[in-house]
Amino acid sequence: MKNSGYRKKQKRAKKIKIAVIIAACVLALGGIGAAVGYMFMGYKGTCGNCTWTMDNKGILRITGTGAVGTDVNVTFGLGKPTLEDVKEIYIEDGITEIPALAVEGMKNLTKVTIPATVTDIGDRAFAGAPAIKEIIVAPDNDYYSSLDGSLYNKDASELITYASGRAETNFTVPENVQIIAAEAFREAPLETIDLPSSVSSIDKMAFAECRSLKSINVGEDCDAYMSEDGTLYNKSMTELIRVCPASSLVNFAIPQSVKTIGAGAFEGCKDITNIDMHDGIRRIGSSAFYNCGVTSLNLTENLKSVGANAFSYCLGLTKVTIPSSVTKLPDNAFWGCVNLYEVELPYELTEIGSGAFCGTGISDIILSEQIEVIGDNAFGNCKNLSRISLPFNVKSLGDYCFNECTALTEVTLPDGITSIGYSCFKGCILLTGIELPDSLAQIGDFAFYGCKQLSSVKLGSGVTLIGQGAFYGCTVLTDASYNGTAASWGNVVVGKDNDQLTKSLKTS
Repeated sequence: MKNSGYRKKQKRAKKIKIAVIIAACVLALGGIGAAVGYMFMGYKGTCGNCTWTMDNKGILRITGTGAVGTDVNVTFGLGKPTLEDVKEIYIEDGITEIPALAVEGMKNLTKVTIPATVTDIGDRAFAGAPAIKEIIVAPDNDYYSSLDGSLYNKDASELITYASGRAETNFTVPENVQIIAAEAFREAPLETIDLPSSVSSIDKMAFAECRSLKSINVGEDCDAYMSEDGTLYNKSMTELIRVCPASSLVNFAIPQSVKTIGAGAFEGCKDITNIDMHDGIRRIGSSAFYNCGVTSLNLTENLKSVGANAFSYCLGLTKVTIPSSVTKLPDNAFWGCVNLYEVELPYELTEIGSGAFCGTGISDIILSEQIEVIGDNAFGNCKNLSRISLPFNVKSLGDYCFNECTALTEVTLPDGITSIGYSCFKGCILLTGIELPDSLAQIGDFAFYGCKQLSSVKLGSGVTLIGQGAFYGCTVLTDASYNGTAASWGNVVVGKDNDQLTKSLKTS
């Protein structure tokens, strides 16, 4: 299943990935196979112009010239190291670039050394490794520096990564810092962060997954930001930037001056169950309420836009009404809201994004005739959804759109629909019949795979392609008809593993 939004909270791969390493030298995108115990002295390999070694104490050394490559080879060692195996990383002189998200998921990594030759460090390169106690930069590096184990640019005007493995609960950002980078404090166990008056730019996700954070304080003379009761705002208080997850708040009243609820503003605030949202709010940022404890939402007609993942994993949310001012529901808007049973959509809505209602508890939903786009996995894994009638303007259904909707018994497709995506109705085990209109040309691979009670299928005359396994596992399918001639059926491309369909097919 897909989920583009903000840390959509899926289980991270246990195997090292290229995006994961600084050490892309050890690891490859998508994982490198099952982990085993060390049988030799360690591991060796190559990655582009780099050579890497890793001993049985988890010390990884990288040598070579230029950027770390993506063509990873293991040349010595039984099995492959896992994320948890890496304890320290030493990058030797000659390496110039460290990739984005280099060490993400290395939960036991405590130390990284960076040579003078490094000129570029990718975004969030050291985020997602919460045990890091020190990042050491060579003093003669012209681009980066380190202070008390944390990573800064050369003149320390930008805090790039806080060393979150340090044994402290309070941190004061140095006075000359102007920029707080993306995920600079990710997973840091800090309770209090004090920002200096010099700060002029804070990335929206700077404090992601700071579950222990109780208060963010800003110097009174800061021109760009301010704090009130430990909550971070822009200076004019028109944007709410961050509410601390470990604050003692249960109820939160958004100040009347606020027009924008920023990205990740209430992320992880599980104890806050009631949020008073006034009618002056215009925008809700991506992941604004991700994994928040809110039980109800008052979305008003002045709301103009909602960001991706805005309400994902709000497990206490049971009902929501989308105002008519919102015409596009973003990707993963309510992904994983398992107790969301009732949704009212406006007539003006034209688009439902990918994963918008994936995994929710809805049993029935009325879709306006204005809707034109229903994205991939939009209603995937909605275990209670029993019926769906698709609007006339919908021309295609995305991949996995109703995948594993195990209670779905009734589907109405509009005249005018032209394609059904990959695994669109896969695993809809209670679906007994489906009528496909003449306008439908393409049925994607595995579209009705595993629909165990599907006994009747009516194919329209316009079908040209039936994908591989589209009706595989439809073991009781005995009544299949085609609204075209035997001659035209001969021109239809039928993928393999559709024997149950073809042997029961009748043509006009």
